[in-house]
Amino acid sequence: MEILVKHFYIGDEKITEELKFDLTDMHSDFSFNHPTVRSIATYIKNRAGNIYHYVFSYNGGRNLVKRENNVTIGGASHADELGYLFDVSFWHETPELQDQLIVDRMTTMWANFVKYSNPTPQITELLPV
Repeated sequence: MEILVKHFYIGDEKITEELKFDLTDMHSDFSFNHPTVRSIATYIKNRAGNIYHYVFSYNGGRNLVKRENNVTIGGASHADELGYLFDVSFWHETPELQDQLIVDRMTTMWANFVKYSNPTPQITELLPV
């Protein structure tokens, strides 16, 4: 099985620095994506109510994990959305305009989910989708 997984992500290549993004994909699929998809399938099989799944991909100035670990590559890392959900005033800076919009959207969707069991119960200017 290990050979099949390795081949799927990197073929017959030897592990080198150039393959770090392929190996990151493998780790992400193994640790996050596959377990999430399996959980959702189980919820559906057991006739759960509405299921909401989000993928945070915004790359801004408050991406917590990337910022704390000085990661400069694009995209978002696991737990990067925490900088948009929680107070990070210890950074002593005002969020950029686009970052503040993401803060407002994220906190509104989470609050909506708590209040209404739906992150987007209605279309608004802030949440147009």
